[in-house]
Amino acid sequence: MKNSGQSKVKNQAALAEQQESAAQQQPAQEEQQEAQSQQTPVENEQKSEQGTTAPASAPTRKKRKKVRQPTEAELMPRPSYWPFALALSLTLALLGFVSNPIVLAIGILLVIIAVSGWLLERR
Repeated sequence: MKNSGQSKVKNQAALAEQQESAAQQQPAQEEQQEAQSQQTPVENEQKSEQGTTAPASAPTRKKRKKVRQPTEAELMPRPSYWPFALALSLTLALLGFVSNPIVLAIGILLVIIAVSGWLLERR
């Protein structure tokens, strides 16, 4: 009975040592895999030309679709006269506020037209 109890203790100690060594090796393996995945395509081509091949269990990379970047001309708005028209109509409205209610009414009407024209302008 003593021998079987001692052998159980020895087996448990050996199992614990194996688990510790496996836990220590796992981060090193993860670092190696990460370093391999960060290699540039040129390095991978050089390795494949030298005759070394990747193991069959190596993860394959998914190809990403290339997204076309818009040009600066596509992003910039087209030239417009509406901001200038709005500035003139605001000036006329403020001038009418100081001087004459009829000029004020014409200025406000032009402001409404300029704002709506600018908002409804197509790109």
